[in-house]
Amino acid sequence: MKTLKQSLLIGMNLALLAVVLSPLAGSVGQWVTLGLGLGVSAGLFVLYRYVGQLERSQKHAN
Repeated sequence: MKTLKQSLLIGMNLALLAVVLSPLAGSVGQWVTLGLGLGVSAGLFVLYRYVGQLERSQKHAN
């Protein structure tokens, strides 16, 4: 689980990097990159929280 959480954090950081660099993509590409970056980052954050909840529930079950 720890490796999965680290991978999710790396993915979130890369998606946020795309958001930061989105102004370099041009006018239309900027908005596409911004939207995709925020969407991917939000999705990975939700997965990260879900994995954390699974870890806590497994600790309580043991």
